Amino acid sequence: MLTESGAVYTSGSAESGHFPTSTDRGKYGEYQVFKGKEEKEKIVDIQSGKAFTLFVTESGKVWCSGELLGAIEIESNEASQLALPKGKICKRVWAADSLKQKLCVAFLELEDTKSGTRRLYSIGKSEGGMLGQGQDVHVCKAMQEMDYPKDLVFSELSVGTDYVLALDSEG
Repeated sequence: MLTESGAVYTSGSAESGHFPTSTDRGKYGEYQVFKGKEEKEKIVDIQSGKAFTLFVTESGKVWCSGELLGAIEIESNEASQLALPKGKICKRVWAADSLKQKLCVAFLELEDTKSGTRRLYSIGKSEGGMLGQGQDVHVCKAMQEMDYPKDLVFSELSVGTDYVLALDSEG
């Protein structure tokens, strides 16, 4: 749950690693995304899969906790900042994962800070070609732009365990 002030609250067990530092699992309470970090920012967007959570800050940075970090080989028991391509900031995120299908993918809408152009990127692991970079790409440890025509502008994404459905700006 994300409040208007940018605070993140949790409830439930989060046994799959959404919030690895939660000590009072099952209780409603505030989650400290930046625990132990000097830099703290307002969170403006959150998305959760079954085993990880993505947090977008007001300045366009992306933080992650849970299984996605292991899929891209970042060892951490705390939320960690994901590296974005140079000159890009994050506007929105989507999450898809399934332990059964060996799927753990984040989709991000990144904006070029100079041109204002927005494109979709992906990071994670998928056996079924869901990274949007061709059927033969199963792991992406660094954010990569998805392979789709440059003139398409997407207004919404819906992701599941075996599909990505995109709505373009023309409807």
